[in-house]
Amino acid sequence: LAALLGAIPPEQRRDLPPVPVELQVGPVRLLGQVSGVTSAGLLFVKPARFKASDLLDLWVRQLVLSAQRGCADDGTARMVVEGSDETVEEWRISSPGDPMPILADLLDLLAEGRRRPLPLFPRSAAAFTEPVGSRVKSQPLERALQEWRGSDLSPGESIDPAFALCFGRVLPHPLDDAFAAVARRVMGPMWAHSRKGTP
Repeated sequence: LAALLGAIPPEQRRDLPPVPVELQVGPVRLLGQVSGVTSAGLLFVKPARFKASDLLDLWVRQLVLSAQRGCADDGTARMVVEGSDETVEEWRISSPGDPMPILADLLDLLAEGRRRPLPLFPRSAAAFTEPVGSRVKSQPLERALQEWRGSDLSPGESIDPAFALCFGRVLPHPLDDAFAAVARRVMGPMWAHSRKGTP
């Protein structure tokens, strides 16, 4: 953890009080607070390897913070994690021009998910939608299936009891057009505003 924090200048990791949130997003009222705010924006530091679910969590908090402050340019959220070969890996998330439509769409999906199971499998969805680059070279469905099925060393999402209960009988797998549509709605905007950088 010390090595990760050492990659961030002290003036950029000065903690600020959590930001109170009171937002009306369509028919939904959001109440709460956003923590992890520093003098340089949101900061998430974790002594572990990169996980898209952590990036998604930071993305949602950045959306809420930007919407609450009413500022499209609300700084850059940063996630600092362990890289390969004992290096430090940093991801940065910029605020969208208007966070409210993205928040509204995520809340619509949340409401829909309370009525019926949605085919949203975080690891598979992240792999399916991540843009091709230095980290990503294979085809979207191929990457998603690797996360869904897993391997001898890394169990896949298919063994999750909730996923197995709701989607285990979908053959050959539930990574169909409905999965692709939900994955793009949840993960697509996140990847569009994220970039891997150097601390």
